[in-house]
Amino acid sequence: MRWLTVSRCGGAALLLALLAWPLGMLWVLSHEDYHPEPGSLDYYLGLSSLVRGVPLPADGDAPQYYGSTGDGPKPPVSMVTLQVPPEQASATLARLQAYLQTKGLQPTGPFQHEATGTATLQDWEYANPQRTEVVVLRHVVHAQATARTDGASRRVTFSVMHYD
Repeated sequence: MRWLTVSRCGGAALLLALLAWPLGMLWVLSHEDYHPEPGSLDYYLGLSSLVRGVPLPADGDAPQYYGSTGDGPKPPVSMVTLQVPPEQASATLARLQAYLQTKGLQPTGPFQHEATGTATLQDWEYANPQRTEVVVLRHVVHAQATARTDGASRRVTFSVMHYD
């Protein structure tokens, strides 16, 4: 009698475990665009492990995560955005570039540079040798970050976008 109860409980637990992954993926796919918080179901099931593993700067704002399941011509993407003080920008950029290369991604060409009246934008594209995944590392320096002002507006933004 005891063995029967234990086996039924074990079978029910196994069934729940087997259904958890597909149900979790249906949950993520029901959201086209989402902004998950670390530790949430969308964070673990919707964001790529590459984006979840991005090294976070010690002296920066809280990271902002974004995910999309894609829609029509828009591919699925996982993204993290970091904001750091200008004096830490070069160290953060070097750390992010080293991280991407340790994941087997290589730069695919020279970076793209664009300057406007409000910001300077630099993009580096990384890919694995099979070109099955593409990562864009974006570095944005806002015009107010170079001005001699204090406060939250003095931030340099980095984004790591992983396209599956």
